[in-house]
Amino acid sequence: MINNLEHKNEIMVDDEPALLCSVSNNIEASIVESLLDSHNIPVMKQWRRGGDVMMLYTGAASTGADIYVPSKLLEDAKAILQNAPETSETDEDDKEFQEYAKEHEQEKHLLLQRIFIGIVSISLVVALVAIVWAFIAS
Repeated sequence: MINNLEHKNEIMVDDEPALLCSVSNNIEASIVESLLDSHNIPVMKQWRRGGDVMMLYTGAASTGADIYVPSKLLEDAKAILQNAPETSETDEDDKEFQEYAKEHEQEKHLLLQRIFIGIVSISLVVALVAIVWAFIAS
């Protein structure tokens, strides 16, 4: 395992990254990254239009990402993606999973919004108490 990791790091350091594909969301990015990782191909994701910030705050990015691999492994990575099993959009289980994933992502986003609003509210209350305390003390 460590030898594979060292080998992957050597490839990424010694070689220029090459654009493999572009994906539209973090789910697609994770699928591509997992597939390539299972074939020991290192991956670098670059989120577009502030997607990295969205991933940091919400855990999801709808801006899309560019997937890069070492240029020496670009053709291998393309072949792996082309030979990957296709998923059927009409399959009932697939539709249910997509609906579940979308609901779960929305719930997570709402929870993070509530946490952010709570933190801002507490900060405002603390600031107000400090102002009142300073006014009373003077």
